[in-house]
Amino acid sequence: MQRLEGSYKGHPALLPDGRIIAPLWEEAIIDGNDDLLYELIEKVPDVNYVDLSSVTLSLRHSDEQPLILAIRYENLTAVSALLAAGANPNMRSEYQGPMDTALSAYPLEIAMDTGNEKIIELQKTQVRKYPVPADDS
Repeated sequence: MQRLEGSYKGHPALLPDGRIIAPLWEEAIIDGNDDLLYELIEKVPDVNYVDLSSVTLSLRHSDEQPLILAIRYENLTAVSALLAAGANPNMRSEYQGPMDTALSAYPLEIAMDTGNEKIIELQKTQVRKYPVPADDS
């Protein structure tokens, strides 16, 4: 695997061609760009990581884990691909809710909120495969 240039807290922030990773997850997932989705899965070493250094460069959801973004936008292709690539379905997500309230939820909780049965079932089958991360508090 080619080393990615630029980093933030030890994680790559840029693809080799200089594109910032976080907004690319949005384009791949929200806009349904499957070619870009598979490129990112191939080139980004940790699909659970979000580059928070570039949040201000995006107008949408660069601070959300790719799996959470795929679930919220009910992108079944992205959910399946990310889980297959090692996205942890037990990793709690911190995100901004209505009126700038801080919210926290597990991917399965967010999947249940969407009501999308296919995504819920995918999440349920994967949850058992991963340990729940220890609470950092």
